[in-house]
Amino acid sequence: MKRTAVSLLLTLAMIGAWWASTPPEPVDAGGFEWITDYKAGLEKARAEDKPIFLEFRCVP
Repeated sequence: MKRTAVSLLLTLAMIGAWWASTPPEPVDAGGFEWITDYKAGLEKARAEDKPIFLEFRCVP
């Protein structure tokens, strides 16, 4: 029983790590490129010498 629980927990942790490491894709927002990855957006803004807009929200 204990071995099964540990295996299940490790499997869920591996799936969570894979999901978190998958890079999000840009979203089309009416002619604007909406970048969901903070680091990528910041690098692009610096390269193009443009300001950034951050939206903080809680998604349940």
